[in-house]
Amino acid sequence: MRELALGGVIAILFGLGTFYATGHFGGFSIANLVLGAAALVLSLVLGARRVRFTGGPHSRPVIARGLLLILAALAVAVGLERLARQAQVRLDWTFEQRYDLSPPLKERLAALPGLRIALFYDPLDPRIRRTRLLVEELARHGDVETESHAIDHVPEELEEYGIGSSNSLLLRHGNRFQVVERPTEGAIYEALYRRAAVRAGVIALL
Repeated sequence: MRELALGGVIAILFGLGTFYATGHFGGFSIANLVLGAAALVLSLVLGARRVRFTGGPHSRPVIARGLLLILAALAVAVGLERLARQAQVRLDWTFEQRYDLSPPLKERLAALPGLRIALFYDPLDPRIRRTRLLVEELARHGDVETESHAIDHVPEELEEYGIGSSNSLLLRHGNRFQVVERPTEGAIYEALYRRAAVRAGVIALL
């Protein structure tokens, strides 16, 4: 029974880990979640039968109290998670403050209203979750429209904009665009700076 429950927990963790890495539920993650949930339910049923046949009248209230405490803790955890999600409070606890945008980058975003940012990704690329969080933070600090495309579904745009790898960002403003193949804060700032520099004018040397 204990081994069955442990296997179920491991399968569920694998399924959730795959979802957080790719951003969607695929066949592998769904299979792990279904099998893990089935293993947990079966272990609970076996455990309940064992308690029913072996537990004495004095131990059953103690077991019931423990189960109620576990359910209450789960309810509180779910409630706190829902509350935090609704509050839209974001805390950047990364060592390098990866999602805390610098003031110069915020100024560039404010100077380019109507900026469009498109993420091109492979569903199995584990880097896209971090890039999505960064794009969401960019959208919070400017007039930015965001979108995402699986690279297998948009071959025409890949050829048109010269996008050659997964986890690439396309920054478009008006008729001009910049491609950022390694979307870090510094690379995005450089692309926006070049966009503003091109807009300022052209110097020709003869």
